[in-house]
Amino acid sequence: MLCASDVLPLPVAAYMLQSMYADVECFTGFRKPSEKACIKLWAKGDLPTQHILPRRRVVVFNTMGLMEVIFNRPVDILRKLFDGNTLRSQIEEFFNRFGAGEAAAMCLMIAAKLLYAEDSLISNSVS
Repeated sequence: MLCASDVLPLPVAAYMLQSMYADVECFTGFRKPSEKACIKLWAKGDLPTQHILPRRRVVVFNTMGLMEVIFNRPVDILRKLFDGNTLRSQIEEFFNRFGAGEAAAMCLMIAAKLLYAEDSLISNSVS
């Protein structure tokens, strides 16, 4: 038996985006439970919310135990590329994949330290 569940961000993070998005359907008032607001935020994807929301976390349960899976956001991957001894071709591939505009915005987020405060970067490797 295998079950998985999203670990949603705090409700405060969900309500912070109210002023950033004109999506009235998403925030029709604070009467909705915070879970619904968080789910609608995750549905927007990583690019528009990566500077506010934390990394996506999923808890996987099975008969052997419990495991937490954490997904790096695109800006986390770019920060890891800049922090390491990365080849120029890998950074160019990142810029080509996300586009010059998005990658430049991520560079500004890193430079201005506009990222959601979290611990250190998480390795992409699986052990």
